[in-house]
Amino acid sequence: MTQRLLPIPFTQFSYPGISPDGNWVAFPAPDANNRWDIYYMHISSGDPRRITSDSSVRGADLSADISPDGSHVAYSRFNPKTGLPEICITSALGGVSKTIAEISILPRWRPDGQRIGHVRFRTPSNKALRNLWTVKSDGSDSRLEYADTLTSSGRFSFAWSPDGQSVAWIRAFSGGYEELFTIEIATGKERQLTFDKKNIDDVCWKRNGVIVFSSNTAGNTNLWMVPVAGGTPQQVTKG
Repeated sequence: MTQRLLPIPFTQFSYPGISPDGNWVAFPAPDANNRWDIYYMHISSGDPRRITSDSSVRGADLSADISPDGSHVAYSRFNPKTGLPEICITSALGGVSKTIAEISILPRWRPDGQRIGHVRFRTPSNKALRNLWTVKSDGSDSRLEYADTLTSSGRFSFAWSPDGQSVAWIRAFSGGYEELFTIEIATGKERQLTFDKKNIDDVCWKRNGVIVFSSNTAGNTNLWMVPVAGGTPQQVTKG
């Protein structure tokens, strides 16, 4: 394994997204006045370009995700007027942003580029603490895909399977830890992949049949991987 350092000229930044070709990265970061926007940069140039100007009022848990064709960026922000989280989309070249989902966070493009998944919190019509919704990139056809009625307050994340039919899902438990599951969207069938009772922060479903996730299973937080079919997780990084 080789590691490559990607210098980011900010003292803070939140969850980034990388383009499918591996050449571009989008990430939320604050300016000198602590106003958070989305920046877009080539991994070789190291010169980030701000592509939004709607200035989120806070940066915790913000994220950005680049569309499969590289043309757009979906991102989360906290609305300056309401203070509530919402999902927006903008061109990778910058320009006008469009809000496509409200009271939601963590946008992730489905691999076919047709829909964007996001996590919506408890609403009057759905009492589950965490809900996976999808929406088209123009903000139409919003629909509930999965309601997690068993999760507790804690960390959350998800990742699409390569075929877009399932997700890797982080479920929080009342003991203050998270476990990793796979969820079939059509059937709701679940498979639990970790049993460590440790913290899991983020997850990525790779094309070679393994899921990579960050965990403090061995003490410090590192990347781990586990087969989609189940098995013993293996540590990927150290330090």
